[in-house]
Amino acid sequence: MSFLRNITSGLRSLFRKEQVDRDLDEELDAYLEMAAAEKMRDGITRREALRAVRLERGSLEVTKEIVRSATWESFLETCWQDVRFGLRMLTKNPGFTAVVVLMLALGIGANAAIFNTANAVLWRTLPVADPQGLVRLIAVRQDRTEHESIPIGIAEELRRSRNIFSDVITRSDDGLSFSYKGSAAERVVGEVVSANFFDSLGIRPALGQGFSAAVQKGQWAPEVVLSYRFWQRRFGSDPHVLGQSLRLNDYPFTIVGVSPEDFYSLVIGFDPELRVPQMPPGQSLSQSELLSTADAAIMARLKPGVGIVQAEAAADAACQQSLQDDRLNQQEANPTRHIRLAPGARGWQGDLAHYRISLLVLVGLACVVLLVASFNLTSMLHARATTRRRELAVRAAIGAGKSRLVRQMFTESALLATAAGAASLAIMSSTGETILGFLPQGHINVVLNVSPDPRTLWFTAALTVFVGVLMGLVPALYVTRNNLTLGLKSDSAASMGDARGAVFRRVLTMGQVALSLLLLTMAGLFERSLMNLRAADPFPQPDRVLVFRMKPQKELYDGQKIRNFTAEVAQRMSTLPGVNFAGLAEEGPYGSRGAMHVTVGASDGRTARSDMDIVSPGLFATLGIPLLNGRDFSVRDGEHAKRVVVVDEVLARRLFGNDDPVGKMVEASVQEGDVEFEIIGVVGASRYFDLHQSPPPMIFFSLQQAGPYMPTLHVRAGSANTATVVSEVRREFGAIDKNVPIFDIKTLRDRALDNLAQQRLVSDLAAAFGALTLTLVTIGLYGLVAFSVAQRTREIGIRVALGAERKQIMSLIAWQGMQVVLIGVALGLPISFLLARQIAGMLYAVHPDDPLSFATVMFVLGVVTMLACYIPARRAMRLDPMIALRYE
Repeated sequence: MSFLRNITSGLRSLFRKEQVDRDLDEELDAYLEMAAAEKMRDGITRREALRAVRLERGSLEVTKEIVRSATWESFLETCWQDVRFGLRMLTKNPGFTAVVVLMLALGIGANAAIFNTANAVLWRTLPVADPQGLVRLIAVRQDRTEHESIPIGIAEELRRSRNIFSDVITRSDDGLSFSYKGSAAERVVGEVVSANFFDSLGIRPALGQGFSAAVQKGQWAPEVVLSYRFWQRRFGSDPHVLGQSLRLNDYPFTIVGVSPEDFYSLVIGFDPELRVPQMPPGQSLSQSELLSTADAAIMARLKPGVGIVQAEAAADAACQQSLQDDRLNQQEANPTRHIRLAPGARGWQGDLAHYRISLLVLVGLACVVLLVASFNLTSMLHARATTRRRELAVRAAIGAGKSRLVRQMFTESALLATAAGAASLAIMSSTGETILGFLPQGHINVVLNVSPDPRTLWFTAALTVFVGVLMGLVPALYVTRNNLTLGLKSDSAASMGDARGAVFRRVLTMGQVALSLLLLTMAGLFERSLMNLRAADPFPQPDRVLVFRMKPQKELYDGQKIRNFTAEVAQRMSTLPGVNFAGLAEEGPYGSRGAMHVTVGASDGRTARSDMDIVSPGLFATLGIPLLNGRDFSVRDGEHAKRVVVVDEVLARRLFGNDDPVGKMVEASVQEGDVEFEIIGVVGASRYFDLHQSPPPMIFFSLQQAGPYMPTLHVRAGSANTATVVSEVRREFGAIDKNVPIFDIKTLRDRALDNLAQQRLVSDLAAAFGALTLTLVTIGLYGLVAFSVAQRTREIGIRVALGAERKQIMSLIAWQGMQVVLIGVALGLPISFLLARQIAGMLYAVHPDDPLSFATVMFVLGVVTMLACYIPARRAMRLDPMIALRYE
């Protein structure tokens, strides 16, 4: 009750201050009257008694202040006064305030944006019910390698073992041919999931109810749940889409739901356009083998009280018999032997797992940016506190204690940090999509939810508090450790400031230079590496080569039909106006599915592991790969002709040395087993699949003999506009077969950029951070020299009056800035060399101690130093000594 009375009394004091003051006056007056009445009993007059009481008790105003300061509402009121005063001081200097908020917002915003992306890729939990209870099943192969594709019979076995998991779900994905209301076929990525997928994960569809109860009980039906973004993009967010029919691989499916907006997939960075239910064991659909796939990724939910170690032992034991009975698994060269469990709260990392190191490096570089900004602003606030010495001295002289002055300094820093923190959220939100733009977008788009979650917001808030405390600490220490009464004096000692403060500001600027050297060096090495990778592109005029992916569904097109289709495509596309050459490949350069490999052996027993592709006649001319010897594939190399291959010069050299390989036989393992092929040509070496590695051994098989699965059309445009060529190619595809979707249309240069996505992400963002840091260092160095000139105005005037030349004054001021930079460089160089060696694995054709990168960075710092020092030095050189001697 006393606590409630205290709160009520405090609120009354805050909101009814005048009434409380009147009550306090009445109470004190009553006390004076009582004390005076006691003295009047001794025979003195009332006037004398009141005077005696006042002399004994002291000032009533002081008593009132003591009474008010003893309550919590008084502290709150003084804090509010500090906030209002701080706002007035900051608005009084709008330029200073704007610069501080902007610099700080950029530092915090850069950290928040990178952390938010890293959080979305690496640490964010799935937006499902009880994600901590989920585990991923991992197949351990005979050679101890691990894989996420597991025989689907394992899921059925685990569902029967109800003492381990409360539920088990499966998923697999592949491309499907999609059409709606008679439209031309489009390619979509479909995910086949177990019927309990939505209920087990606690996902409530945004529209509809998900799979029907009959499907969940094992009675399969052609039902489909659309993803939220596909529903928006393809169906215009039509709420009446439920119950309508679409066709997948030319088979009708009924739309029964739309996934929620915040759920993408259990695979990070993946958002399939639609989901269909897995067919029960023993059932199949001829139009789609995916619905009854033999392998799938499996996730399970632990029963309450069951630990992951206990569950792993029980699950592996339960699955051993199933693995031994699985004929397909036993026939594999590297069969699954054990089942391991891993936490599933964050889902499967997918291809984005390769970005882990890059994102962590960027988080570290963003922290360097924030440190430079913090050092810069700390120096600025310290200088500002020095210029406010007289104001602080006056406040101390009229009764303000040091604690109140310290609180005022922290209040102003907190206001600046809060404004910057709010602005940083806007920066983070606006840059999220920009960062995603670096991720490769191939035949399966990388989609990421970068909306801030509580972890990101807490991180941003923590950074804001940290920076606010750091900025407020220095002015607060200045208040507590300096003689403020010196500020009331008007002599030179008061106006010139103390030497310790100048040394402190120089140290902060040295730290900025050292950190900027570190960041600029990293940015320079990454940029050199990216330039080397771009220069390694072996194909001439890649922006003139257009790439079209296609996928004739194997369930609808047999091998012969695909051969006829691809032959007609190659023939018709090469005759289009504006097209110089056209050819097809199963994958093509920089393919999003990655390199394919095969072991090739010569007749003398020499073997080599080689990259491979399946290509049509004309592809080498289309890409610009030179034919060094022999001939290209031709229409004669059909299905029933002699098996032939083309090799590159690297493979030819490994298998035959300096001998001519044309006409020689090699053996390669293909689907039919070990088959002999005749070498008919040798082409130049190229970085065909990956720009990061030196040209590997390469072998090319004939498209008409091997038969493609998901071929890619390559068209080299001449002088015609590439957009016109794309339109013509689309028209031709519609005339040949409108049920074969074409997708992922881009130039070969764009494909190469996708291949360099990770390097571009690190290099471009590091360069942006470096430019921002360089700007901050320039501002900090300029501020240091300019403030020093302002403080040394009288000294400079005396030097000029005594005969110092203006060039000497300019050299004196410039040398002060150069000293700071030289010491900063000396401090930063060893750390930069050390960290450069730590990132050596991320560089291409660049040594971590690359002298050109370090020399360029130091040259840039030297130019920036001269620019930052020149303006204040020139101002000092032009000072009038008479005005300077009167300067106060």
